[in-house]
Amino acid sequence: MEEIKEQYNPFDKMTFTYDKCFLCGASLTDENRSDEHIYPKWLQKMFNLWDKKLVLLNGTDISYKDLKIPCCKSCNGQMSMMFENPIKSAVSAGFDNFHSLDKNLLFLWLNKMSYGMLFKELSLDVSRSEPEKGKIYSPEFLKEHQMQYMFLQTILTNATYAGKPYSMLVFKIDPCDIENYWAH
Repeated sequence: MEEIKEQYNPFDKMTFTYDKCFLCGASLTDENRSDEHIYPKWLQKMFNLWDKKLVLLNGTDISYKDLKIPCCKSCNGQMSMMFENPIKSAVSAGFDNFHSLDKNLLFLWLNKMSYGMLFKELSLDVSRSEPEKGKIYSPEFLKEHQMQYMFLQTILTNATYAGKPYSMLVFKIDPCDIENYWAH
């Protein structure tokens, strides 16, 4: 008889640490550790974001390249196969290919980035000069995103959901608009 593994739920004991995989909860070691870039490296390079800054909830900024969360190699590989590689290929092939992607994959990908940002802000001080003020985001606030995390669990369980738990609009923009945005 196959043993049923209990699904990891970091909200049970509020275990949001960098010594466990953010997705499956595996203890991280030198052998299985893999940093997950919240915004994938290919995306950062394609859109010249690597050294660009993103403004955090506390008003400070951080380079896109520094936005990483703890992940095991197994989960990182699973995410690459499931949605990173197909999305990268579709983006590289143009808007029509991107637009024809399975919207559930896009939902998971966007959800991973959104949840990843909140997870990252759990580890960053509100004020570097006053660390006693706490972190930008608290585990208690993250608990409000428990359903978002449960959707991420479908990466590991092959679970599906009835209907679509999201709304999604996809727009085509002119690449010149992006260049003009970064020029300001």
